[in-house]
Amino acid sequence: MKNSRISLTLMLVLALSVPTVQAEVLPIKAGDTMQKQVALYQGKRITVRLQSGEEISGIVRNATPELLHLTEISGKELFDAIIDINKINAIMVRAK
Repeated sequence: MKNSRISLTLMLVLALSVPTVQAEVLPIKAGDTMQKQVALYQGKRITVRLQSGEEISGIVRNATPELLHLTEISGKELFDAIIDINKINAIMVRAK
């Protein structure tokens, strides 16, 4: 009985000491465009899924109404990419 009480207390202490993980809320407003959404992540790492199904991850350097400039492309760190904003189907951001 004493061992089970100690075990239960230990599990409770461990459960309360583990930090909770909250996903980042993606801000979407009426009238937003893909360019506006991408621009919110300037200087941060994102992954974009293109209409072709290809996924490209990198740091947003700049986003214009027509083009997205990604740097430090995953797997090709010495490369940059210029992507047609109109060819992006999805933006994926790592939850923090």
